Amino acid sequence: MKKLIILLTCIILFNMSCSNKQAENYKESGDEKYFNDDFQGAAEDYNKAISKNSKYADAYFARANLKYYLGYDKNAIKDLDKAIKYYPNSSKAFRLRGDVKSDLGNNYGAIEDYTKAIRIKPKDELSYNCRGEAKLSLGDDKGALKDFNKAIELNPKEAYSYFCRGTARLNLFNCKDAAKDFSKSIQLDPYDTVSYISRASAKIYLGDNLGAILDCSKALELKPKSGTAYNQRGKAKFYLGDIKGAIEDFSKAIEINPKSAVAYNNRGKAKYLFGDNQGAIEDLNIAIKFMTNYGRAYLNRGNAYYKSGKRYEASSDWSKAAELGLLEGYDLINKYCK
Repeated sequence: MKKLIILLTCIILFNMSCSNKQAENYKESGDEKYFNDDFQGAAEDYNKAISKNSKYADAYFARANLKYYLGYDKNAIKDLDKAIKYYPNSSKAFRLRGDVKSDLGNNYGAIEDYTKAIRIKPKDELSYNCRGEAKLSLGDDKGALKDFNKAIELNPKEAYSYFCRGTARLNLFNCKDAAKDFSKSIQLDPYDTVSYISRASAKIYLGDNLGAILDCSKALELKPKSGTAYNQRGKAKFYLGDIKGAIEDFSKAIEINPKSAVAYNNRGKAKYLFGDNQGAIEDLNIAIKFMTNYGRAYLNRGNAYYKSGKRYEASSDWSKAAELGLLEGYDLINKYCK
C-alpha cells in the first residue's frame, strides 16, 4: 500500500511538472506574439498558460499587461490581483496595478501600489517616478518633487524624470529650476516637444518671452500640429505687445483644438485689448461654454462688457469671477460699478 501511494504521488508530481512546463511554453509563445503585435494570438496563449497552471503569476501579469495596453483597464486589475496573490513580492505587478489605477482616476490607490512596489524593490526609479506623477495629479507637488528627486538619483539619464520634476517645480513657482530641468530633459531627448513647451511656460513666468517664442517655434518644428505650442507662443507674443501675432497664434491653436477653452479665453483677452470687444465677448462665451467654472474667462468677459458700455453684465461676470476665486473681480465692481 505504501508503494502504491508513493507511485501515485510520483505520477501526480510528474503530471504537474508537465502541466507547468506546458504553461511556461504557452506563456513564452504569448510573449513572442505580443512583441510581434499579434495580440489575439498572445491572449489565446496566455489563456492556455493559465488553464495549464491556474497559479502562474507571470502569466496573469503578462495577460494583464496586454489588457492594459489594449485599454481594458478593469479586466487588467483582476489579473493583477491574481498575479499578486500568487506572487506577493512582484514589484512589477504592484507598479502595473498602480498604473492601471492611475488611469482609472484612483490616484490614492495607485500611490499605495507604487509604495508597495518600492518596498519590494527600493531602487526602482520607475515606481518613484510613477508615484510622483500620481501625487502631481492630486496636487501634492512637494511630495511629487521628493519622488522625482529620488528617481533622478537612481537614474540620472532618464529625460522623463527631469520633465516631471520640472513640472512639479513649475507648479511650485520655482520657475528658474523648472527651466533647468526642462533643459536637461531636452538635452537627453532633443525631440521631446512637451519639454520645449514647458520650458517656454517657465520662461514666460521669468519674463523671457523671446526665449519662450524660440522654444515654442522649435516645438512646432518638431510637431506642427501642437495647439499647446501655438497657445504658449501666443501668450509670449501677447506679453511682448504683439497682439496681432498673438491672435494669429491663438487662432491656430483653436483650429487644431476647437474645444480649447484656454485658447478661446486667450484670444478673447487679446481681442479685447485690440479693441474688438464684440469679438472678445464671442470668444469668451465659447470659453465659458467649454469650461463653465473658468474664472479668468468671466473676468475677461466682464472687462469686454464694461468697455462695451454694459455695466450690469460686467458686474455680473466680475462677481462670478470673484466667486470662483479671482477676488480682483470684487475690486473691479467697487471701482467701476458703485
